[in-house]
Amino acid sequence: MECKNCHTQLSEVSLYCNQCGGKVIKNRLTLKNLLEYFTETFLNYDNQFLQTFIALFKVPEDVIIGYINGVRKKYVDVISYFAIALTVLGIQYYILSHIFPKAFEMGTLLHRGSEELQKKNFDFMMEYQSLFFMLYIPVHALISRIVFYNVKTFNYTEHLVIFLYLISQSSIYGAIIMVFLAAFGIHYNDISLSVILPLQTIYISYCLIRLFKLNFKQFLFRFLIFLAVGGIFFIIYTLLYIGILYLNGDMHYLFED
Repeated sequence: MECKNCHTQLSEVSLYCNQCGGKVIKNRLTLKNLLEYFTETFLNYDNQFLQTFIALFKVPEDVIIGYINGVRKKYVDVISYFAIALTVLGIQYYILSHIFPKAFEMGTLLHRGSEELQKKNFDFMMEYQSLFFMLYIPVHALISRIVFYNVKTFNYTEHLVIFLYLISQSSIYGAIIMVFLAAFGIHYNDISLSVILPLQTIYISYCLIRLFKLNFKQFLFRFLIFLAVGGIFFIIYTLLYIGILYLNGDMHYLFED
């Protein structure tokens, strides 16, 4: 008998491969053992995903600093966790678009007079949400590196790791909240701005306080720097957005009453 993963020769009584650690599968797939695998992998308290999800709330520094320092087996690695978050976002989009389509109607926070433009922007964001999600992280990591300009604890790549974990975590619990509230007929943009964004801000602030061991005064100082740096990035984004509207011939939407 040989391992189906690495083709190492195994004894007939082997349960795991002594070369790659893969489990020896002898039975054909059935609905029963497929459900058992799903339960063991995703619903068991001892599985890596659930442990990582809980730890990123309770002890985020253990997950993130541990990964930066070389720990790989204790928690889900950062790239895999990011991939899980992308998958969850895809599932969220499918559920909302097929089961709760009214969630994608324009909510109460819409600026009157530019409904068509905002609907256009919203559809574009939803279509390319995975791409925006990937671009979102390096920008946040750069802002974080600037905010902590005089702290040499983490380099830019390590800031990327920090925000890959934190934003992935925010996206996973945010998707759960989004689907739950959408079931009550609340609109997507209302949930995003009134619930998800404040929770994400609080969660990331909490994690950064723990990661950088900040007291209240230190956190307040860094937060003020963040507002200044974030304001500059927002101005750049606004100018780019206006430039795109101009090139697309959509500038008139900005001046509609």
